[in-house]
Amino acid sequence: MADLAPRSYLFVPGNRPDRFAKAAASGVDVIVIDLEDAVPATEKKIARAALAEWLATNSTPVAVRVNDVNSEWFRDDIALCRAPSVAAVMLPKTERIDDIFLCEFAGKPTD
Repeated sequence: MADLAPRSYLFVPGNRPDRFAKAAASGVDVIVIDLEDAVPATEKKIARAALAEWLATNSTPVAVRVNDVNSEWFRDDIALCRAPSVAAVMLPKTERIDDIFLCEFAGKPTD
């Protein structure tokens, strides 16, 4: 039998690592760690570092909502998405097919 499509998504702000484990234990179909709108500009690097630390010690599959391809944070965000437990990448504000191709090197499906 084929896998069912996800029914529930839980968005967790990337600057709230205290919520990552709670989300993993929630039973939700997809955990989305949001590095974009949920994180103030002054906390982007801190959020990325917190997620990297969590990914290094946890195997729970997650999706990561990265910052816009035109932002100063995009390349570092997408590089983080190479982690084995990142199952998908969510691209905000995508307007062109080329935006999607920029993520290709991460080797992850895009939503």
